Amino acid sequence: MKVLILLSLLIVNVVQSYALLPSISKIHLSNKLRHSFALSSSQSITSSSTSTSSTTSTSSASSVLSSAAFIAGTTIGGGFLSLPLTTFPLGFVPSVIGLLFSWLYLLGSALSLSKATINIMKRNQSLNTGDNISVFAIAKDTFGNLAGIIAAGLFIILMLSTLVAQLSKIGILLPSLNMLFNKEIAIASFALFMSIVTFGRGIQFAERINNILTLTMMIAFGSIITAAPKAGFDFSRLFYRSNFRSLLPFNYESSITWAVPVFLQLLVYTETIPLVVSRLNGDEKRIKKAIIIGSLIPLLMCIIWTMIAIGLVPVDIAVIDPVDILLKSSPSKRIKSSLLLLTLSAVSTTVIGSCLTISQFLDDILKEKKILSKPLSIIPASLIAALGSRSLYYAATRFAGAFPVTLLWGLFPPMALLKTLERESLPTSPQKNVGQYMLIFLSLSMLIINII
Repeated sequence: MKVLILLSLLIVNVVQSYALLPSISKIHLSNKLRHSFALSSSQSITSSSTSTSSTTSTSSASSVLSSAAFIAGTTIGGGFLSLPLTTFPLGFVPSVIGLLFSWLYLLGSALSLSKATINIMKRNQSLNTGDNISVFAIAKDTFGNLAGIIAAGLFIILMLSTLVAQLSKIGILLPSLNMLFNKEIAIASFALFMSIVTFGRGIQFAERINNILTLTMMIAFGSIITAAPKAGFDFSRLFYRSNFRSLLPFNYESSITWAVPVFLQLLVYTETIPLVVSRLNGDEKRIKKAIIIGSLIPLLMCIIWTMIAIGLVPVDIAVIDPVDILLKSSPSKRIKSSLLLLTLSAVSTTVIGSCLTISQFLDDILKEKKILSKPLSIIPASLIAALGSRSLYYAATRFAGAFPVTLLWGLFPPMALLKTLERESLPTSPQKNVGQYMLIFLSLSMLIINII
C-alpha cells in the first residue's frame, strides 16, 4: 500500500515539476499582476510569453497546457507551509473535503470571471489582438471607477497580508535554528537580504534567483515525499482523527479556527484569469480546460502535503505547527534538511514576487516619487511582522483568505458576469444563472461569518 502511495505522490510531483519550470516565472508574473491592477485600463501585456495572436504557431493543446502551468505556478508559494497547521487538527478526510470545497468555489468564480472577461473583450473588440484587459478595467467597466479603486485596494491588502505572513514565518524559523537571531533581527536581516536580491541587480538577476528557488522548492518537496516511508510515515494516522465539526464556521465546542479561509488563500489563482483569456483568444472550451488542469495541480499537492504531514507526526501531539515539529524532532535528517530547504525557498520566492509586485504597483501611484516604491514595498510589512506575535503567520494567511480573496476573487466575478450579461442583453435565463447566485450567496455568507 505504501508503495502505491509513494508512486502516486512521485507521479504528481513530476507533473508539477514539469509544469512549473517552463512556465512564466513569478518575477514575470508580478509584472503582469501590476498591469492587471494598474490605474489605467489601457495597459497591455507585451511579453511574448503572455501575448497570443491568431498567427501563433503554438498548437491548441500546448497552449492549454502552457496556460495550465501558468496557473499552477502562480498558486504554489510560501502559504503552502501553513497547510499542516490547519489540517493536522482536522484529520485527513475532513481536510480533503475542505480543500475540495474551496477548490470548487474558486473554480466557479474563475470560470465566471473568464466569461465576464470574454464578454467585455468582445464588446471592446479586443479579442485576438494580443491585448490584455485588467481586473481594474473589468471592475471599472461593470461597476464604475469606485469599484476599480476598491479592487486595486483589495489587491494591495492581499499582497501586504501575504508578505507579512511570509516574514512572520522567517521570524519563527531562523531563531528556532539556534542562529544568533531573535525574531526582530531575523525579520530585519531577511527583509534586507531579499530587498538586495529583488532590487539590487535588476529584474533579470531576480528572475534567475527566483528560478533557482522554484527548482529548489520542487526538489525539496519531492525529497520529502520519497523519504516519508522510511521516516516513520504511518498510514493509519490519516484516519485517527476526523474533526468534521471544524469544517463548519460556527464550532463552539472546538478552539480550532475555521479552515476554509486558509484553504482559499492557498488555492487562489483567479488573478491569472484575464491573462489566460487573452493568451487563449477567448476560446471558452480551452480556457475551461486550462483552468481545471492548472488548478488541480496545486489541489493535488495540498492533499499530498496534508497526507505527509499527518502521517509523519504522532497523533498525540498537541495542536502546534507540524512543520516545526518535523524540523526539530523528525528522526530523518533528510526530512529535516528537505523541509528546511522547502520552507526557505517557498518563503523567498513569494517574498521576491510580492515585493516586486507592490513596488511596481506603487510606481503607478507615486509617479514622480518612485524612489519610495522599493522601500515601501517591504518596510511596512517587516514592521508589522516584527511587532506581531508568533501566530501572525497563520493569522495573516487566514485574514487574506477571509476578506481580500473572498471579496475580490469570490464575490466580484459572478457579479461582474451577471452585469455583463444584463448590459449586453445576452441570451440567458434565471436557471442558467443559478450558479452565479449561489457563488454570491456563498461569498456574502462567508464574509458575514468571518466578520462575526
